[in-house]
This record gives sequence, C-alpha cells and structure tokens, in this order.
Amino acid sequence: MRSIFGQEWFVELFINKFTEFIAKPKCHERLTAILMAWQAIGKIDPNIMNEKLIPAIIGLYKDPVPNVWFNIAKFLDDAINIISDKNTEDAKQALKTLAKTDSDDDVKFFVKETLWKPKYTPEDFRDELFNYCLLYTSDAADEE
Repeated sequence: MRSIFGQEWFVELFINKFTEFIAKPKCHERLTAILMAWQAIGKIDPNIMNEKLIPAIIGLYKDPVPNVWFNIAKFLDDAINIISDKNTEDAKQALKTLAKTDSDDDVKFFVKETLWKPKYTPEDFRDELFNYCLLYTSDAADEE
C-alpha cells in the first residue's frame, strides 16, 4: 500500500493508528502501540518519531501495568540514538521514576541499561573507532 499511496500517506495512517492504540484502556492495545513504534525505528523520519511517537510512549511511564513499563524501557533502549535532546531529558526522568517505583527485576534491568547506555551518533562512532585505531597502531609501533 505504501508503494501505491506513498510514504506521506503511510506515515499519516500509521500515526493515526498509533494514536488510537496508545489511548486505549486495555493494556494489550497500549503495548501494540509501543510495538508499532518499535517497528518504525529506522523506517519513519526521526523528527516525526520525536514529535509524535516518542513523547506518547514516554508518557506511558505512569501506566498501571508493569508489562507496559518493561516495554517502554526496552523501546527507549533500542531508540536511544534517534531520541532528540528534549525527549532524552523526559525519557531519563521517566526511567528514573520507573527505577525507583518498580520492583520487577526485568524492568529495572532495562531501565539501568538504557540510562547507562551512551547515545551515539554515526560521527561519534566513527571518531571512537578512529581513536581506537590510532591507539592500537601507536601501541604496535611502540612494541617494534
């Protein structure tokens, strides 16, 4: 359908369905919204993700269902490199709240993983790799 009607149509339809599911009273529908956003990582423009999807998911940290909290933490862990600076601060606050209030070990694990995971851009990775290569080659040169 996306190839017939275009990317814009698809994104609009996707966001409408996401918005519908995330506001539903049943937890499996809210979980479906999180999974939809998860599948959209890398397929939808990060600006749209940061404007429409990520804030809604972060807002679910007050959800009464621990399985939702777990999936929020896992989603944020996978989406960390596309989250805007503004959303990063909101995500950190939500995750810190979850870490304090949830007794579930799985939730705490993913919350800590996400909070401690560095946020890399492709440039950061390239620079880190370059520095590692410099260090490795200078160590090898020193041994000769």
